[in-house]
Amino acid sequence: MIIRLPMHIKFDLNEVPEDLEGQVGQAFAEYTKGTSKAFTYQDKLCFIDHIVEELHKAGDEWDAVKGLLMDRFEYDLDNGFGLPDTDDYDSVEFMQDCYSKGREDGRLYHQFVDDNGVKDHHVYDKIMEIEYRAIKAVIEWEADR
Repeated sequence: MIIRLPMHIKFDLNEVPEDLEGQVGQAFAEYTKGTSKAFTYQDKLCFIDHIVEELHKAGDEWDAVKGLLMDRFEYDLDNGFGLPDTDDYDSVEFMQDCYSKGREDGRLYHQFVDDNGVKDHHVYDKIMEIEYRAIKAVIEWEADR
């Protein structure tokens, strides 16, 4: 499984670079280049958001809503309900589902589900370690290095 982090950091999950923190620190230095030192904390938080987004494969809003609609259609068809009414997804309840999905995808602690919908805690544990190491590297980064 290929892991992607911001600023084009990419590696195989089974071959995590020993210098991951150094790579993340260098990527953050590039990310924040030219930004006033007064905005370092904002840059760090934004970069951490990008790390979470990359590791959790958060798509854009259109893809997320389309995925929820497709899941609903598939569920209804598989269970003999036919196509859902537009009222089923043009509703507050559907908007709540969309909001919940967005909130879940934005968390640091997140359950990893593979492309087949299977939770694999071994993969998840490795991803969480990478996430922790990358975030720690950003938090500890100092411009005077």
